[in-house]
Amino acid sequence: MKGQPIEYKEFVLHPEYWEGTLYDLQKASRNDDKYHVAANKFKLMNRVYVCHDGCVVYERPKFRLHPSEENSGLLRGNFLPTSISINGKQVLILICYEIMFPDDYLLQNMGKTDLVLHLVGQPMFNEDQREGWVAMQRAVFLTYFCPIVCCCGGEEGRMNISGLTTI
Repeated sequence: MKGQPIEYKEFVLHPEYWEGTLYDLQKASRNDDKYHVAANKFKLMNRVYVCHDGCVVYERPKFRLHPSEENSGLLRGNFLPTSISINGKQVLILICYEIMFPDDYLLQNMGKTDLVLHLVGQPMFNEDQREGWVAMQRAVFLTYFCPIVCCCGGEEGRMNISGLTTI
C-alpha cells in the first residue's frame, strides 16, 4: 500500500492497509512519544491499532466494510466506532468507508469528541467521487467542531484526501 504516514501533534497516522505489520507499528511507537495509528488485516478482520511506547493501547475491528472487502471474505466487527481517551483527548477513529455512515457514530459521540482520525486505504472511489468524501469530512467537522485528520493511501494518481479538515 502506498501512502505516506502523516503527523498531527502527538499522532502519526498510517493509511489503511499500510505495508507494515503490527510489530512494525509497535516498534515505531517505541522510538518517539507519539501515538501511532494504523489499520490492517488481521485474523479475517480489518482492524485499527493505536500503539504507544511499544504497546497496543487500543484496537477495534472495522464496523462498516466496503463491498469489495465483504467479497474478499473479511468479517466486520460488532462494535460501533466510539471516542476513546488518548492523552487527555477524546478521539474518534474512523476506518475508511465508516465515515459514510454517520448514524453509526455521530449521536453517540456528540460532545465526547475532540479529534477525529480517518484512515483510508486503497481508495474505494475514483476522483469523480472525491468531493463526496470531502463533504462527509466537512459535515463531521461541522457537527463535532473539531479537527479531522485523514491519512489516505493508494496508488499514485488515485484520489488523495490526506490532511487536516478544519473548514
